[in-house]
Amino acid sequence: MSYPPQSPGSGYQPNSATPPPSWEQQAPQGWNQQGQQAPQGWNQPGPQVQPSAQDWGQGQQAWGQDQGWNQQGQQQGWGQQGWDQGHPQAWATTPQPKKANTGLVAILVAVAVLVAGVGVWALTNNRNGAEPTVEAFFELLNTQQPSYREFSWHVTGIDYKNVYDATRHHPGGTWSLISVGEATDDKVSVTWKHNEQEYTHDFELRKEGDRTKLYKPFSYVTFTSQSRVRFVLNPGDDVGVFLNQQVALFPGSYTITPIPSYTGSEPIWEPAEPTLDMAPGVIQTLDVGAKLTEDADAKFKKAVVDAFNECIASTSFYPPSCPFRADPRPTDSLGSQAKWSATPSDAANNAAYVETSGIDQPCYQFTAQIRYSYQTREGVVRESNAADLTMTGCVYASLSSNRVTWQR
Repeated sequence: MSYPPQSPGSGYQPNSATPPPSWEQQAPQGWNQQGQQAPQGWNQPGPQVQPSAQDWGQGQQAWGQDQGWNQQGQQQGWGQQGWDQGHPQAWATTPQPKKANTGLVAILVAVAVLVAGVGVWALTNNRNGAEPTVEAFFELLNTQQPSYREFSWHVTGIDYKNVYDATRHHPGGTWSLISVGEATDDKVSVTWKHNEQEYTHDFELRKEGDRTKLYKPFSYVTFTSQSRVRFVLNPGDDVGVFLNQQVALFPGSYTITPIPSYTGSEPIWEPAEPTLDMAPGVIQTLDVGAKLTEDADAKFKKAVVDAFNECIASTSFYPPSCPFRADPRPTDSLGSQAKWSATPSDAANNAAYVETSGIDQPCYQFTAQIRYSYQTREGVVRESNAADLTMTGCVYASLSSNRVTWQR
């Protein structure tokens, strides 16, 4: 079958006697003679309906717009643009209006909002991102036996031993956070209280991924002492702090508490500064500054005085374990009878504690004139020349007694 020629800009003009080409063959969405649906295809010639004049463009709707229905109730499939009175058209379809690209605009707006939000978040996080970390850290300080794993969420630069030391030497009391300042790139100022003592210190910061952590917020201290002393920082600690070994401590206030020595039930010493303030991130070495208690000082000094008096009371030219002797020994003495004296007689009572001696073997020093007299075989009493002596008596405390040795 051939189609009539068409000129550009004009459509095919059918008349009432001649239906459009292939009318009897095209059956979109219709039914064939066998009662079977023939979707979108070409079926056997089926029942035909002769279009009226109104169907052929006599001022009425042309053949099928968007596969519509004509007045006879038959579906038309002649194309999307039909024949319209006074408006002959070609076979081309009507151009569709361009849709506004609202999706792209919405995406661009969302991206702009997201970028602005990230900028605000970054600025806020730079200022206050450390605050949740600081709060969590102080909450852990108030937690009984916090673990390394708990600290590692908020702290970096520490290890298991640091947490073990700090928890074992926990000073007791409570921490309360007062304020957290604006964070810089590597530190933040924090004000807090521990046992009613207020502190303000800078805590160092480090970034690990998207988390802000405190860097080495503990205090690291090595205790030293010229004497073998035993003490604790935690009243519940029964081991004590080892000298000359670095320990990690929580920041805050500590009290050095001496514990009884191995030879007595009461401590014989006290620290020069019993209260210590530990700042975060500080590494230091501290001398305990152990000194005798007043009671211990009096007891050891009395031991020196008693030992000196025993020496003065001796009748030997060579008093055993004493700071003086007759040298040379007189050859004309009647036996070994000597009489010793000191001027002033109470010189030992003025003995002073030697600071450098420590508390393990505290020493006391005093000065006196020492002389002796004796009787010769002829019964003449002779007296030695006076010797100015500076004598130092040191006390070694034992379970049974306090033994005094003399330094010459």
